[in-house]
Amino acid sequence: MAPARLCDDSPVESGTAGMLGALVAAGLAVVWLGAALARARRAHRRALEERGWLLERERESAAGSAVEAERAVSRALESPMTGRRAV
Repeated sequence: MAPARLCDDSPVESGTAGMLGALVAAGLAVVWLGAALARARRAHRRALEERGWLLERERESAAGSAVEAERAVSRALESPMTGRRAV
């Protein structure tokens, strides 16, 4: 088999050129997969931050509701005549 030439004075066998092409393709695949992984991690982090924000809002709302319920019970237990609690 006649060697392929890349330059005027450096013969390269076709097997080596094929190996170089495969190496370049593998390198590009690694870069693409790395970028895809970084995008997925950023999206996952954003989703977790949003979920944390929503859970915090829900917790604050539940705490406010609990305080209001406790105040309502306290008002219901107070005697209208004396302002004392009827136990």
